[in-house]
Amino acid sequence: MKKTRDTNEAPHAADKRDGADHSRLDPEMTGQIDLSPIAKEMMKAEADGKIPCLVVLGGMDVGSVITVGDRELTLGRGGECDVHLQDDGISRRHAKVRVNARGELVVQDLRSTNGTYVRGQRISMATLAAGDKVLLGRRTVLKYMVHDRIDQDYQQEIYTSTTRDPLTKAHNRKYLTQRLVTDLSYARRHHQSLGLVMFDIDHFKEVNDTFGHPTGDQVLMAVCEVVSRMIRAEDVLARYGGEEFCVLAQGIDLEGARRLAEKIRREVSKRTVTALIDSRSIVRVSVSVGVAVMTPGAAVDSATLIAQADENLYKAKNAGRDRVVASEIN
Repeated sequence: MKKTRDTNEAPHAADKRDGADHSRLDPEMTGQIDLSPIAKEMMKAEADGKIPCLVVLGGMDVGSVITVGDRELTLGRGGECDVHLQDDGISRRHAKVRVNARGELVVQDLRSTNGTYVRGQRISMATLAAGDKVLLGRRTVLKYMVHDRIDQDYQQEIYTSTTRDPLTKAHNRKYLTQRLVTDLSYARRHHQSLGLVMFDIDHFKEVNDTFGHPTGDQVLMAVCEVVSRMIRAEDVLARYGGEEFCVLAQGIDLEGARRLAEKIRREVSKRTVTALIDSRSIVRVSVSVGVAVMTPGAAVDSATLIAQADENLYKAKNAGRDRVVASEIN
């Protein structure tokens, strides 16, 4: 009688008896699995190994990921730093991190005002172990972790989704509101000025009505692309609502803020967008701009600064649009 396999036998039991280890299959060798782009990316991430990184757990930039590569990175509030951390207790050049010859992550304080702390102790230099937390200034907490590329991309995507407008990639209103509070505190403590440039796309409803909302979206993205190229790394471009945007600029006086606003107005007017419903139609827009600058030492809160910039914006619109109105608050 012909012998048959017991139907209650565990799946692949016969395969295990042949002595082969099928627990780690090479898909390209077996030809049994169709490699999708995601599968290939997973294999590459596994082959590349773990990458040292710092995840922000506390402060303005919670959720962001700082990837530490082969070169030394400087961390601080200043535009010259490799990594900009927005905390009013952080110095312009606060600390630096690097991977040493033994593959260890080293953090060094750069004579910061409020110090760098590892495991609760203020340090001048320390070698980190995975899981260690680093405090910069008063409330920015970094956690040392090792991730593969997929982990890092996921973590960064989560951060981006909570701080950026999904269409224009400008910061969102919530992020702007938080930054206003910290930047005002920093400006008052260091006796600096702070400027808020608020601009609105003129007759934007007509763009949507004439060329359709998809073309309107292209216009919004184009405007943000233009403005993002002309501001400093430490400045904030945010979508305040609809077709209204803001630029928050630390340490800028009234004349500097007015020049920035005029440059935004001028450069946006030069940008063209091809209408999606008709490639022969070219869309041009202008912006009206309101500027408010807090002078050094002024007792101003975020609501007052926003209200003044908004009032100046509407003065620009009422005066004929495509112009700048600026004032300072003493």
